[in-house]
Amino acid sequence: MAHRRRQGSARRPEVEAARAYGSHVFPADELHESGWEPVLETIPKGSAVYVTIDADGMDPTEMPGVMAPSPGGILYREIAPVLRRIARNHRVVGMDVVEIAPSYDSANGITAIMAGRLLVNVLGASWAPEGAMRRR
Repeated sequence: MAHRRRQGSARRPEVEAARAYGSHVFPADELHESGWEPVLETIPKGSAVYVTIDADGMDPTEMPGVMAPSPGGILYREIAPVLRRIARNHRVVGMDVVEIAPSYDSANGITAIMAGRLLVNVLGASWAPEGAMRRR
């Protein structure tokens, strides 16, 4: 059987287990091709959400401090507006950025800086006048 793996390090059993749990899996190449709307449509209107960013799926030109870099991954300019939109429309009850390997980061610590900026985008949009946390 011919099989072409998509970007990232997830193996088929991991993806199948995530789907069985109820997760929606969107490989980066699908996001690049179809945009973020299909992802956002899976979030029930007005629901509370927990956001996890897997740093391995971010483009290594912007987040090099990971164990499994994914050239062609998601860029900051793609994910930041999506995170802000989620935070304006849904109560973000938690967020994490996982799979960061500081010993692989560049000397300027850009991976940690990027992770911090992603978190600040969510916090800022959540508590902005139009943010979901203001409408509790």
